[in-house]
Amino acid sequence: MEVATLEAEIAEVLKDIKSLQQEIDPLNEQYETLCEELKVVEESIGKSEVNKVIQTEHAGSKAHNYDDTIPPLVQHNHFDDSIAKFFTESFQNNPKELTTHEPTKKKQKLSEFSYNLLEKSTETAEIKENILYENIFRFGGVTAFPINNTLFKDDDEILGIRFDVFSHFTKKFLAPHYIILKKLESNTKSATSVSKKWFVYRHTIPVYISLKEYDHFLVNEEDIDLGLRKFVYSLRDHLIQIQYKHDQFDALSQLSMGSIKNNDTQDPVFAKIDKDLECNRVILHITDENNPKQLTHEIELMCTNNICQSVTVRLTGNKSDQFERQINLIESILTDIELKTIKNKMIKALSVMVDELMI
Repeated sequence: MEVATLEAEIAEVLKDIKSLQQEIDPLNEQYETLCEELKVVEESIGKSEVNKVIQTEHAGSKAHNYDDTIPPLVQHNHFDDSIAKFFTESFQNNPKELTTHEPTKKKQKLSEFSYNLLEKSTETAEIKENILYENIFRFGGVTAFPINNTLFKDDDEILGIRFDVFSHFTKKFLAPHYIILKKLESNTKSATSVSKKWFVYRHTIPVYISLKEYDHFLVNEEDIDLGLRKFVYSLRDHLIQIQYKHDQFDALSQLSMGSIKNNDTQDPVFAKIDKDLECNRVILHITDENNPKQLTHEIELMCTNNICQSVTVRLTGNKSDQFERQINLIESILTDIELKTIKNKMIKALSVMVDELMI
């Protein structure tokens, strides 16, 4: 009786095994087919790009978030006709065609899954290519950006301009500044005719830069395109000059006591560097190690766009005649110097302070 029961159970198990095998065989065939199709896709677009798309598919919710650090895509064809020639005229004449490659013969051989994979990969490559082109144009510092036309009337002439400024200290681009220009009717010098001129409609330029200094380029220049060019690049030069000053003084924060005293001390020379937004007034704080209260010497500099115009030195400790002479010497070293020489001149001034045991 027990033998018969065991035989029945064995027969049932064998039956289950056969049933599972029948289910596995088609799956194996489907797997092999997909592998062959994937191999065809890899040969068409490159294995590395396929892997990226597969990883993106597994990521799920962020399938189209290629890189949070990449700026939004702005294609070159958004440039307004009145300013496009100021950037890359040759590109306008010979734009690069960006099309989706749809294989014909191969498409018939691939399953719907494989073709969708190829299509997504091609789309990803084209988007990245567009972003690279945009970033190349942004290297120039001035580009146009698309305007939401639904906010304006159909006959309004609107132009968006973006300013990109690079920090040579951080090796990064700063947050862009934007200006939206709008064409409005303006009386000409003859007062007998009316023409349209560009006017600033909205902007994100820092408040310490007066746009009135540059408006005359837009209003008074007879050649509208030339006036626009002068306005844009004069304003950009101002932004660059301000950032240049910030970079020069930020570089001073990396000076160490060891570089001044010729030893291995890595302590920074400046305890703090205070700057106004336009970097016209800068105060350098130097820790007085000889003072038990750890007070700081101060070197205050008043700067123009590229000149350190005047210097005031305030030293802690006794105000002896010797101190006064050293103050005058330090001020003479740093007064009326070009900002590009500020680091070398500052090291020379600090060396005087070291020789006199001030720091």
